[in-house]
Amino acid sequence: MSITKDKILDLLTSEEQAPSTEYDSCISDVANRQVGSLISRLVAIDEEEEGGRTAITGFFYQMLIGIEYMIQMIQGNWDFVALELHDDIVVGKDKHIRFIQVKSSKYPHQKVSETGLYGRSSFKKDEEIFYYNDSWADKLLMKSRHFPVTSGYNCEFELATSYHLVDGSSKTDVSLYNEEFPVNIPDDDVLLNKMKSLSFDKNLSQYSYEDVCGESLQSLLTKFRIKKYSDSGNKIFDYMENIQSKFGALISENTRLSRADLHQLIAHLLDRCLIRNGKSMLYLTRQEAIEIKDEYKARIRASFGQEYRCHDSLEVIKNVFSEVHAECSVKHELYAEMKSELYRCHDALTTWIDEEPGDIEMLLSLYGHGTRRTLNLQPVERDKRLLTLIRGNVFLNIVNSSTTKIILGNKSLLLKAIGNKHISFLHVERRQTFDNGCEKLQTIIKSVSSEEQVSLMSKKPITIIDGHRDDIEVSKFVYIASPSIQLDKLGQDSDLVKPSIEFQAIPGKYVQKLYDDSLYDLDSLDEIRDAWKNAFVSIIGGSVTNV
Repeated sequence: MSITKDKILDLLTSEEQAPSTEYDSCISDVANRQVGSLISRLVAIDEEEEGGRTAITGFFYQMLIGIEYMIQMIQGNWDFVALELHDDIVVGKDKHIRFIQVKSSKYPHQKVSETGLYGRSSFKKDEEIFYYNDSWADKLLMKSRHFPVTSGYNCEFELATSYHLVDGSSKTDVSLYNEEFPVNIPDDDVLLNKMKSLSFDKNLSQYSYEDVCGESLQSLLTKFRIKKYSDSGNKIFDYMENIQSKFGALISENTRLSRADLHQLIAHLLDRCLIRNGKSMLYLTRQEAIEIKDEYKARIRASFGQEYRCHDSLEVIKNVFSEVHAECSVKHELYAEMKSELYRCHDALTTWIDEEPGDIEMLLSLYGHGTRRTLNLQPVERDKRLLTLIRGNVFLNIVNSSTTKIILGNKSLLLKAIGNKHISFLHVERRQTFDNGCEKLQTIIKSVSSEEQVSLMSKKPITIIDGHRDDIEVSKFVYIASPSIQLDKLGQDSDLVKPSIEFQAIPGKYVQKLYDDSLYDLDSLDEIRDAWKNAFVSIIGGSVTNV
C-alpha cells in the first residue's frame, strides 16, 4: 500500500464535515473560478477596522498554514501537500504522513472544555446516553486507519489553531500536547482518559482504536500535538508577514514577498484547485511547488534587477554630471549662474529613469539606435555618449529658458517636448557622417507604428544628430514618405495624397563646439543664452533631402 494522490484526495473528500456557513461563500468562489473576487475580499480586510475579525479570515488562515507546509516541502521535508478547503491539510514524505486540522476563532483564547478537542456529540439508545467518536482529536486519530502502523506508516496528527487553549483546572490541562509531539503519555493524562471513555462510530458500533487503527490510543496520542500558528483577528496580518518573509527567504536571504505577492500566490494555488465529490481540493507536489517558487524568484529578481539597474544608472549619471560641473566651474561666476541649470537637467534625467522606468542602457539605445532594446556599451564609450547627450540637453534648456523633459513611453527616438514641438537626439556610430545620421533617422522612422508617425508628422520635430565626424554648420530638412500611414488617421480634411514626415536635422558637432567655445569665451549666463539662441536660429535653414 502506498501514498497516492487519489488515495489522499479520496480520504479528504470522504470525511463528513459539519455545516459551516463561514466557508460557504469562499469555497463557492473557488468552485466557480471566482478567485479574483475572493482575493479582492482578502485585500479589503486590510482596510476594515476589525481587520481579520471576519468569516473569510478563517479560510485564509488555512491557506496560510498550507503555504507554510508548502515552504517546508520546498525545503525537502515533504513530497506533497493536500488541502480540502474546509479545515483539513495532509502532508507526506515516503511513509511519513501528517494530518492537520485547522481551527480558527476571532478570540485569542478558548477554554478547552468549550471546544471540540475531546467533546463528543451524544445520542440516546434504550433511554441511555452514549457518545459518538466525533471530537476533533477523534477525527484526526481515526485517519490512521487508512495508513496503519502495521503497514509501515508513521502517522502524525496536528491540531493547528489561531488561539491558545486555556485550562480551567487540572482536569482540563492539555498542555502536554502544546507545540511538540509528546514522547510518552502518562496513564493519568487528561486527553487520554477523556478519549478512553466508551464511544461509537456512525454505525453505532463500539469503537476501538486498537482494532480499527492497529495501534493503541495511548500510542497514537504520542503523535498528536496542538500548535498555535498565529492569533486570528488583526494578528493574522502579522502571520501573513511571517509567511512573506519565510517564502522570500527561499529566493534569497534578504528577500521578502510583498502583500500583493502573497495575495497572488494564494490566488495561484486556488486556481489549481480541483472539484472532487463536490469539494474543492488542492494537491501540490514538491516539484510543482518548486516551479511556483521559481516563477516568483524570476519575477522578484526582475523587479530587483530594475531597481539595481536604476541605482547603477543614477550612479553613472551622477559621475558624468560631475564632469559637466567640473568643465563649467572654470569660471566661478559663470558656474554660480549655470549650476541651477545643470541640476535641473540632472533632475530631468533621473526623473525619466524613475518614471519610465528605465536605465542608462535603454536611454542610450534610444539615443543611438531608436529602440528600447538595451544595447550594452563599454563604460568609456557609454560615458562619452552620455556626456554629449547631457551637454545637448543643457544647451536646449538654456536656449529655451526652461527645463525640457524626456517624453515617457516613446519607443523609437529619444524625444523631448518644447512647447508644441518635439526635439529628438540621435547618435551615429564612430566614423559616420552627418548624412549617415540623416539616413539612420529615415530608417528608424519608417519602422515605427503609424500612430507614432502621425504624431511626429504633426510636430515637425527637430533632431540633433551627434557623433558625426564631418564639420557641418547647416541643418537639413529630411522628408520621409510614410506609406504605412492611413489617410483616415489624418482627418477628413486632409488633402495629402502621399503623406510624409518632415524632420529638421541639426549637426550635433556644431552644437558641441558652440557649447565648448561659449564656456571659455563668454562670462555670463545671459551672454551664453543670447549666443546660443542666435546660433540656434541661424542654423535653422539649410538644404532639403527627400526620401
